[in-house]
Amino acid sequence: MTNLDKILERIHADGEERALALDRAAGEEIERLDSAAAEETAVEEARIAAEAEKDGEKIVTLARSGALALQKKRALEAKSRALDDAVEEALKKLAALPEADYAALVLSLIEKNTDETAGTVYLAAGRPVADRAAFEAALAALPGRKLALAQETCPLATGALVSYGKIALDLSFEALTAEKHDAIRDRLAELIFPAGAKE
Repeated sequence: MTNLDKILERIHADGEERALALDRAAGEEIERLDSAAAEETAVEEARIAAEAEKDGEKIVTLARSGALALQKKRALEAKSRALDDAVEEALKKLAALPEADYAALVLSLIEKNTDETAGTVYLAAGRPVADRAAFEAALAALPGRKLALAQETCPLATGALVSYGKIALDLSFEALTAEKHDAIRDRLAELIFPAGAKE
């Protein structure tokens, strides 16, 4: 073997050693990069999973809040219907009072809602007072009132209408109930749905 062959063999051996060393170093670097990438991926996956869990909890909370709000709305609507039905039923019972009680109630409404101003009383066509003469006498006996009973009726279902010329006072049960609607509903709500009762 000549010197040249020895040099060539040595260059070749050194080249193989360097190639193997580079290959080992590259493999180690690839393993290190793979490990770092796996760690970063695991951290990012954990972060995304935590955010998704939080978002899921928010969605569940919003859904529950919406369901509770809808449930409360439906309960309030049901209570409102129940109160309206109770008012309607009370109006029917007032309109169906025995004659003497009905006439006394209409007279009481007139007394409480009029003053000494002269006027004309028109009884409701829907439920006129049967004993007009007795009612007219009771109307004339109201202290401090100057009210005359008209022969005609007015187009109301119940109660009476008191006319002062161009001004009319509607004393029908329906008008008085509508006027005091909120107060009546509040009182009925206290009776039907006592405080502390579950919806």
